[in-house]
Amino acid sequence: MALALGAASAQAAAYGEAGCGLGAVVMGKDGNQSLAATTNGTFFNQTFAISTGTLNCAKDGAIARGREAEAFAEANYAALMRQVAAGQGEYLTGFASLLGCEPAAPVFSRAQAAQERIFVDEKTSPIQVVENFRAVMAADPETAALCHG
Repeated sequence: MALALGAASAQAAAYGEAGCGLGAVVMGKDGNQSLAATTNGTFFNQTFAISTGTLNCAKDGAIARGREAEAFAEANYAALMRQVAAGQGEYLTGFASLLGCEPAAPVFSRAQAAQERIFVDEKTSPIQVVENFRAVMAADPETAALCHG
C-alpha cells in the first residue's frame, strides 16, 4: 500500500489535497479542498476519473494497479458498509464495478445477505473487505457468473 499512497501523495501535490477529479477541476489546487473532496466523492466520480484518465486524473496514476477496490473501500468504508447493508447505492455500485462485477440486482442482494461475512467486525480491513466480497460472490453460481475480476 505504501506505493499507492506515495503515488496518491504525488498526485495530490499536483491537484491539491483532495486529489484529481471533478473537485480539482472546479476548485483548483488552491481552492477549498474540503469542497473539492466532497465533489470528488459525489457519485464516485473520482474513482471513475482515475479509471478513465479524465478530470485531471492520469489513468492508474493515483492508485497502484490492482489496488483500486482496496483504495475505494478504504476511502469510502462507512458509506460502503451502509450500502452493503441496504443492498443498494452508488458506492456499492462503484465498488462492485471495480471488482469486475456487473451492477446487477443479484450482486447487490447477495452482498446484502452476506454483509456480516463481508464486514466481519469494525476492525475488518479494506483488503479483507475486498477479499470477503470476492469470496461471497464466487460462492454463489449466479453472482460468480456476474463477476469477472
